Amino acid sequence: MDQRKLLTYGILIAICALSFWWLRTTYQSEPSEESSLGHEPDLTMDDFTATEMDLAGLPAHSLSADFMKHFADDGTTEYVNPHLTFFRADGAPWHIFSDTGWMSKKGDLVLFLGKVEIIREQSATNRPIKVITEDLHVRPKDRTANTEKPVNIVSDNMRAKGVGMRADWNLQRLELLSKARGDYEPIPKPITH
Repeated sequence: MDQRKLLTYGILIAICALSFWWLRTTYQSEPSEESSLGHEPDLTMDDFTATEMDLAGLPAHSLSADFMKHFADDGTTEYVNPHLTFFRADGAPWHIFSDTGWMSKKGDLVLFLGKVEIIREQSATNRPIKVITEDLHVRPKDRTANTEKPVNIVSDNMRAKGVGMRADWNLQRLELLSKARGDYEPIPKPITH
C-alpha cells in the first residue's frame, strides 16, 4: 500500500473514533426522562390527613402523618409518624401508629415501619386493647394486617404474646401465628344480695 492510502485510512479511522466518542459523551451527558425524575419527592405536606368514606358516606378509615412525601418515579408515598384509624359504627375505632410508614402506588398496601402500636380505647361495647409489634403490613381497603415480628397484646384482664400476627378488623379478630402464650384473669362479677 502506498502512503496516501495508509494516511487516508488512518484519517477515516480517527474520524470514526472521534464521532463515536462525541456521540457517546453527548447522549450520556443529557439526562433521560427516567433519570431526570430520579427518586425525588414531587409533593410534600406537613400535617397530612386523608379520609376514605364507605358506601353509606361514613368514614371508613383515615390516614394522617406529621409529614408526607410522594415520589413521582414510582408513585409511592413515605410518612413520618403515620396514624391510621379504622372507624366502626358499633364500637371504638382502632388506631395504628408507627415512627415511619410507606404506601404503595395503588394505596392498597401501607407499611408501618419500626415500632408499631395498635390501640382500641374502651367503649360501652369493647374493652381496651393495646398491641405492640414491629413492621406491620396493612391493607386498608380490606381492613386487614399482618406481621412476622414478635407481638404483645395487653388488655384489662388479658396478656398474650407470640410471633407473627394476622388482624382482621371486619371480624374484630387478632390472631397470633406461632409461639402464642397468654394469661387471662376473669373479671369478678359483683356480689348481689
